[in-house]
Amino acid sequence: TLGSSYTLTYAGYVKDKQTTSTGSKYIDISAVDKYIDFVNIMTYDMDEAPKAHSALSDSRAYCDCERAVNAYTNAGISPQKLVLGVPFYGRHAFSGTSASISYKSIITLGGEYKIDNWDSIASVPYVTKNGTYFCSYDNAKSIGIKANWLNSKNMKGMMYWNSGEDDSNRTLAKAVWNSTMKK
Repeated sequence: TLGSSYTLTYAGYVKDKQTTSTGSKYIDISAVDKYIDFVNIMTYDMDEAPKAHSALSDSRAYCDCERAVNAYTNAGISPQKLVLGVPFYGRHAFSGTSASISYKSIITLGGEYKIDNWDSIASVPYVTKNGTYFCSYDNAKSIGIKANWLNSKNMKGMMYWNSGEDDSNRTLAKAVWNSTMKK
């Protein structure tokens, strides 16, 4: 209907269509492939503390970047149509007053908080509060690791949610640019 002069994309969930007792949920990835130019896979909010919400690969989490991309490629989508999403915030829970926290706020945490702990399985940093896991997030290091991975898969690129959560130096946006555009 729109013709071919427009770029058509969508923000995709981390899973393909799933059959339920009342029908199905999520997008039928292969059915919409012929209509779209690329997909921004929202590979964040995939779990909550004490698990990483945007793990590169972590069987402990509900989902991870690797399984999300595999859902698309297993449905027949070319990696060149896939854009990996990264969060510019940390996820603690899915409800409550401390459900999420911006990257610019994470880097100023002190006192009872310890930032830049490293989860070597998930390939992301995390925050502890009084020694207890508080939230995971992405930083320049984890973005670089994800970019190396997606480049090895020949994917289209990386996107983020959302720029207002970055610090005043645009640390994370620069990490995305430097790791995906300066190959």
